[in-house]
Amino acid sequence: MEHSRGRCFCGDVEYELTAEPIALLCCHCTECQTASGSSFILSLKVPYGAVKVTKGEAKPYLRPEADGQQRCPRCLAALWSERLDSKEMVTVSAGTLDNSSKLEPVAHIWTSDKQPWIALPKGAIQFPNNPPSMEPIVKAWRFRNERNA
Repeated sequence: MEHSRGRCFCGDVEYELTAEPIALLCCHCTECQTASGSSFILSLKVPYGAVKVTKGEAKPYLRPEADGQQRCPRCLAALWSERLDSKEMVTVSAGTLDNSSKLEPVAHIWTSDKQPWIALPKGAIQFPNNPPSMEPIVKAWRFRNERNA
């Protein structure tokens, strides 16, 4: 896997992905903007259990908007989130990957909250809020990867 290793800002926690990603999307919600201090976050969806800590120990940081979020206890970098009510997939903060420069999301969610100066790419799937299902995003990711293989 090309994008399989990541780390927190200070380097105390390192991880690797043990399975291929399921999808990549961009979230523009105001909660993600506030939590990240940025205009959006890149969320890499991987199968549940596919994040393996190789150095240090991530600690859970619980808040209503992002249950099961795992952070570095020293620098507090958000590394991934595991939903407490579902064991289907994990959401990795793609910016913590060692090389995220080639990652391009197939979907944009919460576009109703996006900054007005952000222009979304043509052809990207868009949802004004949460998608009713991850299925179209997963299919688009799979289609893109098969086409580029």
